[in-house]
Amino acid sequence: MYNIAVKQYGICAPFILSVGHLLGFRKVVELIEAFGILRRESNYRALQLVIVGEEQFPGYLKRILNAIHKNGLQNSVSLLGQIPHAHVVSLMQECMIFVFPSTCENCPTSLIEAMSLRVPVACSCFPPMPEIAGDAVLYFNPLDPFDIARC
Repeated sequence: MYNIAVKQYGICAPFILSVGHLLGFRKVVELIEAFGILRRESNYRALQLVIVGEEQFPGYLKRILNAIHKNGLQNSVSLLGQIPHAHVVSLMQECMIFVFPSTCENCPTSLIEAMSLRVPVACSCFPPMPEIAGDAVLYFNPLDPFDIARC
């Protein structure tokens, strides 16, 4: 049964979660393209993509919205913006998989948090993610939407 935070944001299907400010190096556009590939080429038609984080780079949100529209995902992608940390944790506990597509991090807090909650994780192969996650996650090239979808 879904928790209250999941219900509050209108998430009613199995979902993939990504958490982090909306910045170009976080590869949210590529994640959305990968999600489009996954939905077109698999049986995961009811799956949702939930993205938590606020825009930090002017214009990047527009690129994200364009990717959602281009892939016909208006009803499948939820952009929640910044939400309370307790809600993020609740979403992590309920997600089917946590995806961390960043190419540049010092200390990937949301990745560490998802791992600590024993959530299945698909993660960028860029450093320092492999040094932090070791063999506990599945890796992909965050520059390649097909590789993200594969993972």
